Amino acid sequence: MTPREQLIQEILLAPDSSVNLLLQLIRPLRTDPNHLTQQLQEFLSTTNYPPSDPSASAFDLASDLAGCLNAPPDLSTNPQYLEGFGQ
Repeated sequence: MTPREQLIQEILLAPDSSVNLLLQLIRPLRTDPNHLTQQLQEFLSTTNYPPSDPSASAFDLASDLAGCLNAPPDLSTNPQYLEGFGQ
């Protein structure tokens, strides 16, 4: 599948809001391709897209977020929370 065919396939599957955003990018790209292409390449180089390891799991990608919430300890081991369970 060519890149153009891949793009068409992705556009067909994308929600309308994303397609509208893409249209806003494509129109200037057609009038001034060098400037916008350079800006997009700079932006993508500062983000982790595409991921360096496409086979990485969601946990791998978000592992730095583990434990960042103030949540109660594991509720399954607290007898108070198990009262009446299964009755």
